[in-house]
Amino acid sequence: MEVNDSFTRLTGYSHEETLGRTAAELNLWKDPARRAEVMAKLEKESEVRDEEFVCVSKSGEARIAQFSGTLIELDGKPCALAIVRDVTAKKQSEDALRASEERFRTLVRDFHVGVVLLGPDAKIQFANQVAQQWFGISLEEAKGKNSSQLDLISVREDGTEIPFSMRPGPRAIETRQPVQNEVNGWRRRDSNEVLWTLGNATPQFAPDGSVSAVISTFTNITERKQAEEALHQLSTRLLQLQDEERRLGRELHDSLAQSVLAVNLNLAQAARSLTSADESSRRALAEARRVLVEMSREIRTLSYLLHPPLLDELGLVSAIKECAEGFSERSGIKLNLEIQAGFARLPQEAETALFRIVQESLANIQRHSGAQMAKIHLQGDSASVSLEVIDRGHGMDKKGIERGNGAGTRLGVGILGMRERMTQLGGKLEIESSSSGTTVRVSMPLRSEVSDARSHPRS
Repeated sequence: MEVNDSFTRLTGYSHEETLGRTAAELNLWKDPARRAEVMAKLEKESEVRDEEFVCVSKSGEARIAQFSGTLIELDGKPCALAIVRDVTAKKQSEDALRASEERFRTLVRDFHVGVVLLGPDAKIQFANQVAQQWFGISLEEAKGKNSSQLDLISVREDGTEIPFSMRPGPRAIETRQPVQNEVNGWRRRDSNEVLWTLGNATPQFAPDGSVSAVISTFTNITERKQAEEALHQLSTRLLQLQDEERRLGRELHDSLAQSVLAVNLNLAQAARSLTSADESSRRALAEARRVLVEMSREIRTLSYLLHPPLLDELGLVSAIKECAEGFSERSGIKLNLEIQAGFARLPQEAETALFRIVQESLANIQRHSGAQMAKIHLQGDSASVSLEVIDRGHGMDKKGIERGNGAGTRLGVGILGMRERMTQLGGKLEIESSSSGTTVRVSMPLRSEVSDARSHPRS
């Protein structure tokens, strides 16, 4: 009977083409069975709302539409007032949103990072596959429970247990602030195996400002923690070996070297008591004394390499000067020393580490650099100390430096050993090398117990 302009724009039919014809005659419904279903419902219930159908325009374009209708009387005749809304754009947006959400769900589900969604009560609403696998708990088991109800114990790096309220999720809910890059250990109450995670907990807010959820993400750093523990044990063992090294050096110097000297003196006394007729015995004793002198020299050299006596007695500066003098005599390489005037005594472990680095560096210079000159630069204050050993040789292989390769003394452990010594003391070792030479550079912070030898002499 009548249509408005919006209807003509939707269908493409003019007023003249529409009036006096039915929707069936215009083929507006793509599915005639669907039209019959909606019309039957309208006749039965007198009203229908938002019945979706595919509307075909005059040009043949299909649009998604919603039909609403009400039975009315007009001049005593039964009629129907119908409204048709084009919802194509809305349906396309909804479909795109559903597809996007599905892609996001798939991404989160298969993501290599653990993802857990907590509700405002800290109970688990969702956990992706990685999180389920790492914790050994299915989503069905976890849903609707918090971590405490799942018998999960959280621990700090020092091994102490973290109360439930201080765990990342509950804390983010309570403080309304994100928790970032926090290391936590997790274990089942019936197990000693610990899962170490580096995690974040980010609160989500409802329109009224309340916390609606918390998104927790975390990575598995268990292997890294195990490697750190192994490195710590290695460092501890290295320190023990250094203590044993010092003890052995002292015993060689104070005991064995003295015993060799005593034997030499006894042989000298025996030689003096021989008569002129015992010339062969005299020669044998002289040869024995020569061997003992050589043995004594070797013992003292070995003792010095293990732990130079001057290092304990007079400190790092004196030990470096003695080492440099001996190095120049043995190698023929001129060595310049630039040592800060009044350089203070350092803690024993710091002096030992720096001296060993000097030994290792000089050994590499002698064996591999081809340099004729080298320099040692040492300076420091109450907060830090820096050391440089510089040569003007042909340089070192870059890959060898990166891998930690390098020849050291017969008692050394090369570049890896030097780096490990610095790591133990919180310092840093860098090696710069080119065709014009190599620089070994060390920087190390000093703790408060660093003292001047004049005010705090060693026993």
